[in-house]
Amino acid sequence: MRNRLYDAVARMLCEVGARPDDRIVVAVSGGADSVCLLHLLKQIARRRGFLLHVAHLDHQFRPEAIEEAHFVEKLAQDWQLPVTIATRPVLEEAKKLHLGKQAGARAVRYVFLMETAQKVNARWIATGHTCDDQAETYLMRLLRGAGVRGQSAIPRVRDGMIIRPLLGILHRDIVAELKRSGISWVEDPSNRMPSCLRNRIRHELIPLLERYNPAIKKGLCRQARCARDEDDWIGEVLRAHIPDVVSVNREEVVVNVRRMQALHPALQRHLLQWSLRQLSDIELSFERTEALMSALRGPRGKVYGLSRGFCAQRYGTVLRMGRSTPSTDQAEAKTPNGASSERASAPLRTNLGGACITSTTVEATADPGPPSISLSGG
Repeated sequence: MRNRLYDAVARMLCEVGARPDDRIVVAVSGGADSVCLLHLLKQIARRRGFLLHVAHLDHQFRPEAIEEAHFVEKLAQDWQLPVTIATRPVLEEAKKLHLGKQAGARAVRYVFLMETAQKVNARWIATGHTCDDQAETYLMRLLRGAGVRGQSAIPRVRDGMIIRPLLGILHRDIVAELKRSGISWVEDPSNRMPSCLRNRIRHELIPLLERYNPAIKKGLCRQARCARDEDDWIGEVLRAHIPDVVSVNREEVVVNVRRMQALHPALQRHLLQWSLRQLSDIELSFERTEALMSALRGPRGKVYGLSRGFCAQRYGTVLRMGRSTPSTDQAEAKTPNGASSERASAPLRTNLGGACITSTTVEATADPGPPSISLSGG
């Protein structure tokens, strides 16, 4: 039976370009959202010719996880769908990745989903994120001071294959659909633990905000979508400036300071953040981004410690970012066009906003002029 939820999911599949015979790995935890997603996709697949494969990962967090895995396996069997059930020591793997429990679980889960998709030759991975999840994520990031990129929250499509067909649908509508269809699901008791920030936002902050605006979840989802559109637009603007301002290779990023200074401060911030992402998945904090902004206008010869062993050094007319800072001899002898720019004394290390900064007294010997900058990678 077709309804509003069915139409929303079918429309989303059409928008992303899903075709008949495309195989979709459906991430199913056993909770209401993912069970409803599978329920809707099963109906659509029958009419559109999609192939479904159920995937479930036991994170080994709770004793109930074994029962949830059995529930998902039986559900897939009852609905005559192929299923992959796996168990991973998520806490151990999270520690190896230097991630917290939730971030580590998310990282391990997506690795599992990607591996499953590769094994079964799937074109898409569908997850059960809803409008409620989007609103919670938006508020979490807003409370942490995120900018436009962070406020864009959960993307509808990620990495060209991960899709969130329920992102515009409220959880209460999903529960109503399951009850109407006589479909059971399992409740995750950890979803009510107050130690988790997301749970406090879900059970305390959002109900409070709903007293002022009963449709606050939909409003926050609209804001997240607008933020994502704005972030996409900023990305287009960045791509237009990158070849003239930034040079990228495997080991470092070189920024033309003069050309960067001519840009709007907002664009400077985004270019600096983009530059470091070409070397690692580091997201610069506001404080460290502002420190780099100061480096563009401050005295030459400073080294800024960033994160995970990455540093940035300003000398000559360039700002270099990489795993290690150039030696004093390198700073004295080389700029991107091979010209000598300055002589540096021994560094003096201090701390600013959590970043290690090395101040160096420099003597300019020649102004090499703006270097020739080209985009060589990334």
